Amino acid sequence: MTPFWRGFRAMLPLWLGMVPFGAAYAVSARAAGLNPFETQLMSLAVFAGGAQFSAAGLFAAGASPFTLVATTFLINARHVLYGVSLGQAVRFGPRERLLAAHLLTDEAYGVTFGSPERSARFFLGAGSSPHLRDRQTERGRPEQRQPAHPALHPPRPAERWAYPSLEDLPQFLG
Repeated sequence: MTPFWRGFRAMLPLWLGMVPFGAAYAVSARAAGLNPFETQLMSLAVFAGGAQFSAAGLFAAGASPFTLVATTFLINARHVLYGVSLGQAVRFGPRERLLAAHLLTDEAYGVTFGSPERSARFFLGAGSSPHLRDRQTERGRPEQRQPAHPALHPPRPAERWAYPSLEDLPQFLG
């Protein structure tokens, strides 16, 4: 098993807490007036639970865009410290660093530092775990699969948009 898959697998027990949290965020965002696209977009772009709940509440209260961005920034400021610490313990290439900056969560940081294997690939597997999925069941048999990246193959209405599938990630990382 590769370091990426070991990191991915190390995160699986944490899904028990992430799934209900994500559902609660979706309900909160929808109640705040965000449509399904905006709810999903914020989940993919912000990628931080506390900031998502805060932004949904501020949006519902009619806060200014500056207030939304400033509050989100302050709530996520701890990620700067995580990033500095992670950067000292793990060597990332340029592409890996960019992806790692987006995938940095409390959980991925904790799983990586709790593991004797502190590699970039392990961390990327841990950080990707909640967001990547094998889309084979959605797309039919393997020989009928389409490219997974939305820029290469825009999703049909029946498909749910997702990050590139797991089989696409090694190509992205080079």
